[in-house]
Order: sequence, then structure tokens, then C-alpha cells
Amino acid sequence: MTQLSPITIVARKQGPDVVEAKHTLISYLNQQSIDFQLDDHPLSLAGISDHSKIRLVSLQDVKKGFLISLGGDGSLLR
Repeated sequence: MTQLSPITIVARKQGPDVVEAKHTLISYLNQQSIDFQLDDHPLSLAGISDHSKIRLVSLQDVKKGFLISLGGDGSLLR
């Protein structure tokens, strides 16, 4: 079986809708046992009270994989 890169979640926009979407997405990924990591930027961590069980990654270190940008306009895509 092919090993896939984890999904990377980025949420650098402030607001309650972004936090809610982030919680919903993380909950879904956990329920489905889908591997993911979260950008370690303070705005991406906003609203996450306990991120000790979430794999954190610096966005600049992500070289491949699927990136989900919550609340953004896509300008983070490279």
C-alpha cells in the first residue's frame, strides 16, 4: 500500500467561523483515522486548547502533500 503524506491544516485568518471550521475538520479527520498535521503558526493554533495530541509542523517545512487552508483566499499556495 502506498504511504500518503499527511494532510496539513493552515488557518491563519482570525474569527469564530475559522475556529469552528478547524474544530469540525479536526474532529472529522480524527473520527476517520486520517493522518493530519497542523501549522504551528499562532493563528493556526488559535482556539485549540489542547494541541498536545496534534502533530504540529512549520509550514515552511512542508514540501509535499495536501494542504487545507481555512479562512484564506489561497494566497498561501505555492
